[in-house]
Amino acid sequence: MELDCELIRDGLIGQPVNAFSSLAFVVAAIWLVFSRPRSTLRLVGAGGLVLVGIGSIWFHSTGASLIHNAGLVVVVATSSVAIWHTRRFNSGAAIVAVGLMFWWTSRSGGALCDPQSLLQGHALWHVLAATGLSLIFYSAPTRPTGERGT
Repeated sequence: MELDCELIRDGLIGQPVNAFSSLAFVVAAIWLVFSRPRSTLRLVGAGGLVLVGIGSIWFHSTGASLIHNAGLVVVVATSSVAIWHTRRFNSGAAIVAVGLMFWWTSRSGGALCDPQSLLQGHALWHVLAATGLSLIFYSAPTRPTGERGT
């Protein structure tokens, strides 16, 4: 049996390549937390990325998706706000779009799917999505602490 193309193996981690690549979301979140200047949007985005990362590791290990899906809701909502506030071309959005092409073509039954391979398109999707989303959050306008916007 396969899910997101990678063969589900026996043992603690059913899809090790997809599970390991999910750490990219956590790494992206750590980068956002320590980037300056800090903003609420970046911190909420980072929280969503952590949920997606941990949820994705859990999902690709056990098949449970609640944490993963909750993180996706936060990330989609927050990145939509960030893109709207940016109001210009965003390289992060372009990276996510390229990642979506890999996600689509390498899904189970897709043209680039090879369930036995260590090179998984879904894993590449994780890395590209984490990179692109972190750039979306990073590029959103920030205000100095204490400044009120209108």
